[in-house]
Order: sequence, then C-alpha cells, then structure tokens
Amino acid sequence: MAGGAAATYYLLKKRKNREQKVSIRRWECVQVSHHNEIGRKIEEWESNGWILYSYSAASFQSTAIKHYLLFMKED
Repeated sequence: MAGGAAATYYLLKKRKNREQKVSIRRWECVQVSHHNEIGRKIEEWESNGWILYSYSAASFQSTAIKHYLLFMKED
C-alpha cells in the first residue's frame, strides 16, 4: 500500500504543479492493525485538522489484515 499512497501523492502533486498554487497540501499515510481502531484513529486525525482522503486494507499471510488511512491537510 505504501507504493499506492506514494503514487497517489505523486500524481496529485504533479497535477497541482500545473495549476495555480493557492495552498500547500500535506499527506500522511497511517497504518492501523485492527479494524476496531479505525474510527478512533479517524476521529483523532480529523480533530487535528486532517481530512480522510482514502482507506484501503491489505491481507498478509492470510490472517493479518492491515488497514491504511491516507489523510490530507491544507495549510
């Protein structure tokens, strides 16, 4: 997933460079180990001004599922 987040960041940055720069966007990808933690993690980040941009999950070794939250913040 880190590659997906990096690719998304690259494409958004490339598109933004072609447009007028009005604000600076920052991106953070957060890994959550258990689905019960997702809501709390979103509330925590959104209370600090971040916006949830995307969510995805990936399975490793058929039992471990990792959840990835990509947050965006405009300054």
